[in-house]
Amino acid sequence: MGGQIEKFLAILRSKKPPLCEVESIEVRGFEEEIQDRQTYLQNLQLEQLVKIVQVGLQLVKGQRGLRQGQRTLIEGQRSLLEGQQKLIEGQQKLIEGQREIREELRGMRSELRQALNSIRQILVEIRELRKDFRQMVEERFRRLEEDIARIKTHLGIA
Repeated sequence: MGGQIEKFLAILRSKKPPLCEVESIEVRGFEEEIQDRQTYLQNLQLEQLVKIVQVGLQLVKGQRGLRQGQRTLIEGQRSLLEGQQKLIEGQQKLIEGQREIREELRGMRSELRQALNSIRQILVEIRELRKDFRQMVEERFRRLEEDIARIKTHLGIA
């Protein structure tokens, strides 16, 4: 039976499940009753199943936390969408206001053009009036000078 134990220890030292870390293998004497191999394997399998269930429960708990996080994320995204919708509405109002201002400016531009044309016409008229006034004043001065010259001649002052 000693040979079987040595073979078993050799297998234990050479093979291990993936992702397992074996710190040490210790061989000691055993005085109690030894279970048959089938019962021992069943007990090992049961221990592994218990571990699997525990890990599974932790995964389920983690998934619940993940779902809660996803719900929070979705709520945040909804809030973000609402904020973006309000921003879009504000931008639309701004654009509409800009359109109204543009239309008002177009109307004002037309009024300004009309006013400018009126001012140009007034300037033309003022220039013509100044020209007419100058001609009239010059004509009066010429007549006054002629009248003064005649008076001087008549008075003999020349």
